[in-house]
Amino acid sequence: MQTRKLNPLEFHETRINPQRVDAGEPVVDFWEYVAAIPAEDFAFADCRAGNVTHVYRMEDQYEHVLINSQYQEWRW
Repeated sequence: MQTRKLNPLEFHETRINPQRVDAGEPVVDFWEYVAAIPAEDFAFADCRAGNVTHVYRMEDQYEHVLINSQYQEWRW
């Protein structure tokens, strides 16, 4: 499986009327996708341990799946 980083504009274009998903099953097996992301793309925030915190559906076109990294909270 090929993955690639989105640039800021591409990412922004996936945000279409976000609605939080509180229950249900994922529409695809996204863990296969997560496993295919090169380690260097995670930089300091590797989330492959797999703790999903929130899911947002974008009008049945996209889902944003928020996965905790090894850092509980990051502040700049």
